[in-house]
Amino acid sequence: EDVVFTFETLQTKGHPFYRNYYADIKQIEKIDERQVKFTFGGKDNRELPLIVGQMAILPKHYWEGKNFEETTLEPPLGSGPYKIEAYDPGRSITYRRIENYWGADLPVKKGRYNPDVIHYDYYKDITVATEAQKGGEFDF
Repeated sequence: EDVVFTFETLQTKGHPFYRNYYADIKQIEKIDERQVKFTFGGKDNRELPLIVGQMAILPKHYWEGKNFEETTLEPPLGSGPYKIEAYDPGRSITYRRIENYWGADLPVKKGRYNPDVIHYDYYKDITVATEAQKGGEFDF
């Protein structure tokens, strides 16, 4: 259900980029509780299965009833290994690792997502960024 919701939402309310990106998908169909079927419109786009596999799934129960097109600073619900712990718009963002992340033991994830906290500072001025790097304030 979330996969169908995501595709339809991105096609109708998402950035125009998505309409073009997924243009070769002619139909999506929910087969059962855990399966969906994508019907592709042509044979020329060999990357389309990979593109579909990279689609970030939006939880329907979270987004339904919200204005998807509205800009917000509310951190969205996600299913990744980190959550947003703090942010200062235009200045910094801090992520904290989720202790019981569902994918932590998957073979493809072994050895990844080790830091407990990841902090990014944003620099709008290259001179300030250069001086911060010289001062040891960040690694590049």
